[in-house]
Amino acid sequence: MNTTAVALTALTGVRVKAPLGGNASVHCPYQRGSELYPKYFSKGREKVEMVKAKSTTWSMEGRFSLEDDREKREFTVTIRNLSVDDTGVYWCGVDDWGPDTLTEVLLDVVAHVLFSTESSNTQNGEEQGYVTVPPTDVSKCTVKYITFIVGLEGI
Repeated sequence: MNTTAVALTALTGVRVKAPLGGNASVHCPYQRGSELYPKYFSKGREKVEMVKAKSTTWSMEGRFSLEDDREKREFTVTIRNLSVDDTGVYWCGVDDWGPDTLTEVLLDVVAHVLFSTESSNTQNGEEQGYVTVPPTDVSKCTVKYITFIVGLEGI
């Protein structure tokens, strides 16, 4: 793992809640013209590189994999077998000629994941609704550019 010092241009952040022992997939968009630049996923303020795809569209390092879909201009990072230590701030990065373009990712590893949905249930004048997503189904969820309203059940 390498520590990377970069100037940053931050895009809209993403918040991901994923189950303990499960997998998390993070979708990282990038701008037109960046298709051939290296993509990476790093952790923490120090931006410790977890996985990087330099000239290929796929890379894997330990529990982290990165797949670049150049047509969609989006790369997906998958973290397998999540532990509580995986909770924290991550960065999706594009290593281009100027300052790196970064998207902040907040990852929470929890016992249960609840995602907000539309509902007719009203509480305190606000609509409330939650659907529980079992750990086996979380890998099918797509997260981009949004923050989910989440809660913990029984904790």
